[in-house]
Amino acid sequence: MYRKDVNPMLKAITNDGKLITAQDVQYGKLKEKSFYCPECKDVVILKNGIFKKSHFAHKPHSQCFESYEKESEIHLKGKLLLYDLLKKYYRNVEIEKYFANIHQRADLSFEHNGGVYAIEFQCSIIPTKIVHKRTNGYIKSGIKPLWILSHQQLHTIGNHLFSFTAFHYSFLQQTSANKFIIPILNVDTENLYLLSHLLPISTKKSFAHLDLKPLRSNNLYELLNLRNNRMRMSFSSWLRERENIKRYGSFKYSSFSKRFKDEIYRCGFHMGNLPDFCGLPVRGSAKLSTSPIQWQTYIFIDILRHEELFSLEDAYDSMQCRLERKDIRIRVEVPIDLKEVIDAYLYLLNIIKVIEKIDGTTFQIRSSDMKNKKISKEEGEMIMKMALR
Repeated sequence: MYRKDVNPMLKAITNDGKLITAQDVQYGKLKEKSFYCPECKDVVILKNGIFKKSHFAHKPHSQCFESYEKESEIHLKGKLLLYDLLKKYYRNVEIEKYFANIHQRADLSFEHNGGVYAIEFQCSIIPTKIVHKRTNGYIKSGIKPLWILSHQQLHTIGNHLFSFTAFHYSFLQQTSANKFIIPILNVDTENLYLLSHLLPISTKKSFAHLDLKPLRSNNLYELLNLRNNRMRMSFSSWLRERENIKRYGSFKYSSFSKRFKDEIYRCGFHMGNLPDFCGLPVRGSAKLSTSPIQWQTYIFIDILRHEELFSLEDAYDSMQCRLERKDIRIRVEVPIDLKEVIDAYLYLLNIIKVIEKIDGTTFQIRSSDMKNKKISKEEGEMIMKMALR
């Protein structure tokens, strides 16, 4: 049975500490027989093949970080594809650059505008703690990390609808235009996909916009910092998906905990009769791994159904209490302030006249019958436009 190489590398270290490429050995430029991983210092094996480029590989069961990388053909091809592109635009482009001060080896590195960038092309699922560790290592060393996923990790459910896990969210990156994206590379078609405007609707499902850009005809840095990627997404699509989630929310194996369903029942509600404004698309909601239906319902039952007047601090304190009780959870890997998410939600409630802003921090309940408040088509499109802003 054919076994894919674990940890394919194009560079290794010789006995005397010299960094060499697999091609150097292949073409007889070196006579050394022992080679070592620049990162973990374990012995690596030279692989020469007819169908695959010469490379080094760790032995089976290696404990090196790179042993998580198992899709060797895609990984090698992607690194070389990106290397050829980067050389056209940037200085000091290196493949498999080893940063000795942090003991990390990047797939590629380059310099741009006085800064050093490290590219990690990830083809297989690895623990998010590894992503965070390597990202923090680069940042502490003054290096800017750019993570790019393989297209095999993209799971499409429907139009603008994708399946994401914590692994996917750990690759969410902020651009110079203050937008959050997940870059994805298809090495077969040589296209770069940019996922942006992520709007989670459940713990695993999220709406998002997907841009396709031919890699070879573009500057990578400019691609990753797009400023004018306008998009439209239908609020009716969001409503359809939300109602499906609510419809199956009463079942035993739903995405909602028994604790949540019991609490709303004690408050006189069930999944089917929650207010229409519980479960709206909100800009920045990727910060929360909890469903919008759930965290927005908590704001409703904690604040809106009790108080005629309330402040921003009341809403913040309510959410903080829910965090401490683990009723809601945040994604620590997503660099968004939770207060901004709450502000954005209250702003939407103000637009659809559920609440009214009295001054900078105080709100008044406007709707006397919130339970039967229905969002109009015009209000819905306005809500979606604000979420995608």
